[in-house]
Amino acid sequence: MENKHLLTTPQTIKTGTTTTLTGSVTPGNAWIRGNTYSANSAAASRATGQLIKAPRPPALVNSTTSAYPAIPPPTYANYPLSSIVNVKSVSSHPVSGDGVADDTASLQAILNEAAADGKVVYFPHGIYLLTDTLVIPPNSRLVGEAWSQLSASGAKFADAKKPRAMIQVGDKGSKGVAQLSDFIFTVADILPGTVLVEVNMSGAQAGDVGFWNCHFLIGGAKGSKVRGTVCAKAENCLAARLSLHLTEGSSSYWENVWSWVADHDLDDAAGGNVYPGAAGGFLVEAKGGTWILGMGVGKLRVCEGWWRENYAEANGYTEHHVLYQVNINKAENVFIGLQEGESAYWQGKGNTVLAPAPWKDSLLESDPDFSWCGASDALVRPLDHQHASRVLTKCSVAWASTSAYPAPRTSTSIASASGTPPPARRGPCAATTAKTTQFCTTLTRSCSFMGSALSITRT
Repeated sequence: MENKHLLTTPQTIKTGTTTTLTGSVTPGNAWIRGNTYSANSAAASRATGQLIKAPRPPALVNSTTSAYPAIPPPTYANYPLSSIVNVKSVSSHPVSGDGVADDTASLQAILNEAAADGKVVYFPHGIYLLTDTLVIPPNSRLVGEAWSQLSASGAKFADAKKPRAMIQVGDKGSKGVAQLSDFIFTVADILPGTVLVEVNMSGAQAGDVGFWNCHFLIGGAKGSKVRGTVCAKAENCLAARLSLHLTEGSSSYWENVWSWVADHDLDDAAGGNVYPGAAGGFLVEAKGGTWILGMGVGKLRVCEGWWRENYAEANGYTEHHVLYQVNINKAENVFIGLQEGESAYWQGKGNTVLAPAPWKDSLLESDPDFSWCGASDALVRPLDHQHASRVLTKCSVAWASTSAYPAPRTSTSIASASGTPPPARRGPCAATTAKTTQFCTTLTRSCSFMGSALSITRT
């Protein structure tokens, strides 16, 4: 428990008839009760209720209150109508947003002019095809409508060995304001070289570079060819390289973000299975301050050497990427709150396409190669938490599939998804293996109606 301010309550926590905490828990401290683990032993120690130091990196908090920022989505209510640009109403730069025409050049011209004039750019609901990188310059403010889609298309995003950003927020070293609200970033085709969003920019304060209600969708919907039988097997459908890359010099704030690699078709009445083999979810290498609140991405990977004098608080979520869902690589000053993670359903027991396949011929320096895994060990790979220190995890859950490709989904199985999922989608909980403990200090396993959850934390 952290950051609890009480003025008149005489007893903060009672355990039975015993008062175990009175007063507030101020920032920089935490109250703990339950099992605790040291960095040198997997044996649990029992904390019956005590305050411990939980320092917060100065780069991540308000210097006066020590609070983490919580920034509401901008409304731009102070902007006059003359400072709002509708991308479909600029006659000199025609934009279609119909999922067919190439809107890249016109959108780039509109963004450049709006940034120079300090105007807000509005994208009416639609699918905006981009055949090359769209650069978001400093002093940009973009607003979508009911998740306007920015969709990669064409040969420039097709080379897995030469990843290319669809949306590039600033150049390396750039500073300023870049804010995006209510967008979906997606692919129109199987494009293994696509990095959907790359952030290079930093601002003067949290939220200057910010994303609110922005999501990543890879396959399983109209407007994309990443559907149907062509994507029935992940190895035949290398749909995208990365959802998000936060580069070393960037600093950004994210609130309510979900990255979903499809496991079924949203726009198919029968809800047929589809399994794109997208490589990575969120690659975080930023050092200047990163805040991600309310994140959906799957397995969390934290790499050695990134903490130094700081720590991150991890709670987030992305789904169904092959190599990792979140890869925090040599980063500093990272706060992630409210996380859920889920591995790809096909990566469990019985699967023969073991990570890093089907991407082993085009791995990045930051990618895990899974060389520490046994040759046939499929169960440990879907959750790749490795080589980290001083990590605090709150409100976080990770789901690991324990069987290979599920049985074909039908309209009946979709109807049952509101209650207990059909047995074909998940296997039983996997037993803890010796290989797991080779790279973990603490291993926790739990089961629920959703199947198996394997949560690994190194403290």
